[in-house]
Amino acid sequence: MENKCIDLGVIICKHCMSVIDTLPTERVTTYYSDFQEQECLKTRRTDVIQIRNQCQQVKAYRCLGSTIHLAIMMEFGFSG
Repeated sequence: MENKCIDLGVIICKHCMSVIDTLPTERVTTYYSDFQEQECLKTRRTDVIQIRNQCQQVKAYRCLGSTIHLAIMMEFGFSG
């Protein structure tokens, strides 16, 4: 009797969660990889830009918050 493996393995894009391929394995197995399709690559670039913008906004708010806090302390004569 021949031992045949069926496609229980799956390769999934770690960015867009699309199924890239299946492969014959002895048990259910999930592998994560990078999908190189244009739509996925474009989405990744957009996501990175959005995350960078959000980080810059958070840094600006933190900086603004410190400036306001310092101005209030100086107004009331605290030299912290």
